[in-house]
Amino acid sequence: MKKSTILKLFSLLTFAAAGAFAVAAAKGSKKAEAVKAETTVEIGNSGTIMLQLNTAEWQSSGSKIGLYMFNNSVSKSAWGNLVTPSGSSRFVEYSYNLDFTPAQCIAFRFDPGVETMGDWCFENNRGNSAIWSTTNDTDFSNVVWLGNYYPSSKWTESGAYDLSAVVKGGASDSWAEATVDTQLTHVKVNGSDNLEVYGEVTLPAGTYFKVVKGSGEGTWCGNYSAHSSIQSNLSGGGSSNIHNTASATYEFYFDYDGESVYITDPVMAEADEWAQYFLSHVGCDSKGISLPSGWSDCATEYGKLSGDAKNLIYGSTAKEDGSYIEQAVARYDYAVAHHASLAKFIVNSSSVARPSISLEFVNDIYATGQTSNLIIIVSIVSLISASTLVGLIVLKKRKVVNK
Repeated sequence: MKKSTILKLFSLLTFAAAGAFAVAAAKGSKKAEAVKAETTVEIGNSGTIMLQLNTAEWQSSGSKIGLYMFNNSVSKSAWGNLVTPSGSSRFVEYSYNLDFTPAQCIAFRFDPGVETMGDWCFENNRGNSAIWSTTNDTDFSNVVWLGNYYPSSKWTESGAYDLSAVVKGGASDSWAEATVDTQLTHVKVNGSDNLEVYGEVTLPAGTYFKVVKGSGEGTWCGNYSAHSSIQSNLSGGGSSNIHNTASATYEFYFDYDGESVYITDPVMAEADEWAQYFLSHVGCDSKGISLPSGWSDCATEYGKLSGDAKNLIYGSTAKEDGSYIEQAVARYDYAVAHHASLAKFIVNSSSVARPSISLEFVNDIYATGQTSNLIIIVSIVSLISASTLVGLIVLKKRKVVNK
C-alpha cells in the first residue's frame, strides 16, 4: 500500500475519532427536573387534573389522597382512585374516568394502609381513624388546591383555580381593538414546581401584546423571556407591552405563579417537551443509567413528533450538563450503548437511526473525574489529524516536483 494511501486512511480515522470525542467534552452536575403530565383547561368525563398540596400534611408521602366527585344537576357521583404524594412536590396528578362530567369534588386524606374509597368515608364515618382529613365541597377544575389543615375537626380548606391565560394584542402600543385574542389551552407543572399554562399563538408583524391572567380584566403580565432563535423578534415587556416584529407562530409558556411568559419556536418546544418527558422516565444510578422500564413509552411519544422535531433531536450534540435536549440524547446514547436489547428509536424524518456511540466512549463521558482526560484526548487527536493533513500536503507537493 502506498504511503499516501496509508496516511489518508489514518487521517480519516483520526478525524472520525475526534468527531466522536467532541460529542461531549465536559461533565457537569446539572440535572433535568421531572415535568408533570399535561392536562387541558377544558374538563370532561375523563382525564387528568392536578391536586395542589399547600401544607406539609397534604404533601406527605406517608399518606394517600382520593376524591369523591359529583354533579348534582345530573344526580351522578363516584369515588375516585387513591394516589400517593411524592413528598417533594406541591402537586400530584389525579386521573379519573367517569360516565359523567364532575362539577364538584371532596378530597380525603387517608392512612396509607387504605386500599379503596367508598361510602364508608361519608358522614358518620368521617370519624373513622383511617380518614385523617377531608375538605369542603369544591368546584372540580383542572387544578384543585388543598389548603389549611384543622386537626381538631379533620376539615381542611380547598378551592379551584381559574387558570385562564389569554394572549391579547393589537396593532399599536395604544391599541383599542384586539387583533390577537388566543387562549392558552394546556396546563402542567414546570421544573420550578409552578403551574404553567401553554399553547401556540400566531402573532402578526407589529403586534403589541401581553398575557392576561384570570377571567375578566384579570392581571396584565408583560414579563417575558425568549429562546435565542426568536429573541430578536421581541422587545419591550415589563410594565409595557411586548412588541413582536415578525409574522410568526410561537409557543407560549406562561408561569401562572410567577406571572412571566417564556416564548419559543414551536419545533424547539416540541422537541424540548419530549426531552423532558424522556428525562423524567429514564432513571439514573450513581454510575450513569439503569435499565429503563419506560423505554417503550418514550419511543411511543417520540413517534408522535413532527419530522422537524425529530430532525432537531437526531442532530443534537450529547451533553450531560447541556439543555434538556442535549441531556436527553446523552442519556439515550448511554442507554443504547449499555443495553443492546433496547430499541434505537431516535430517528430523523427519513427514519434513519441516530448513529450509535461505542460503550467505551460513553463510559468515559459519564465516569467521575474523566472530564480533563477527555479534553486532553480530544486535543491530542485533533493535533494528530492536523499534522497528518500537513504531511499529506507536503507529500503531494513533493510528488508533483519529482514528476
